[in-house]
Amino acid sequence: MKHPCALAVMTLAVASAAAQPQSQPTFRSGTELVRLDVLVTSNKGPIAGLTATDFEVKDAGVVQKVQAISSVAAVQLGVVLDVSGSMTGQRLAIARTATVDLLGMLTAADRFAVVASSDQVARVTPRGASLADAKGALAAIRPGGATALVDGIYGGIIEAVQSPDPTLLLVMTDGRNNASWLTGTSLVDTARRHETVIYPVAVDVSDSWTKGVSEMRRTSDTLALLNVLAEETGGRTLRAEWNRGLGDVFAEILREYRQRYILTFTPEGVGRGDGWHAVKVRVKRRGANVRARSGYWSDTVTAQPAERR
Repeated sequence: MKHPCALAVMTLAVASAAAQPQSQPTFRSGTELVRLDVLVTSNKGPIAGLTATDFEVKDAGVVQKVQAISSVAAVQLGVVLDVSGSMTGQRLAIARTATVDLLGMLTAADRFAVVASSDQVARVTPRGASLADAKGALAAIRPGGATALVDGIYGGIIEAVQSPDPTLLLVMTDGRNNASWLTGTSLVDTARRHETVIYPVAVDVSDSWTKGVSEMRRTSDTLALLNVLAEETGGRTLRAEWNRGLGDVFAEILREYRQRYILTFTPEGVGRGDGWHAVKVRVKRRGANVRARSGYWSDTVTAQPAERR
């Protein structure tokens, strides 16, 4: 890969994250506003036209009042590409084309970041890069090495967040992970602490699928981890093959994300600064399926030591 400086920066950042506890978000004021990125579908696809009264939100089992509902105004997109040694031949070319076509679907209001993952993690596009810049950077990538997929997804989460807005992270992999510094459990914790919806795309993978955090902790199965990341963040895992259909899968994810709802509420009747809050979202109509992140962290503000006089 011909971006040694970017590669070094991202690798050091991931190694530092592996050596230190995950940073803890804190309240900035006495009132916390929780924002949920929600997809509502039926057997015919995403359901449009819902209002705040159509939703029921429970925070730790306590019903909350949805104060505002909006659509996705602009997409903040991150793409993590597996570029390890298994991506030889036409595989990387197919992934490049699918990624360039996806970025071409973005509007002027959207933002993007691309991260490559082999045995190290590389920032492919700097923030604010143009589509032409992205094409050139993607063309320079060469496959090789092992797969630090967990580290790559961590880097993707950090790189994709360019503003406080909700974020979409697309992760493309062949399902192998054999060189990461970070653990799957620490990655799930990081995903929970960011407003990032993760859509893994598993390409040409035939391994069995497992679900749930407990299963992920007992196994090294990368597919189990990808499923957990999708479930915890409100995304979904898709399968694809090494053909032109990969681009169709990427496009489907972006179109689906644009049809999500953003719900906001101020927690009432629940604790503050007490850690993880499980959240359940339901739509009050038959046949509606909901995908939303599993909860949020309510962390205590760290008091600053008094200045000595």
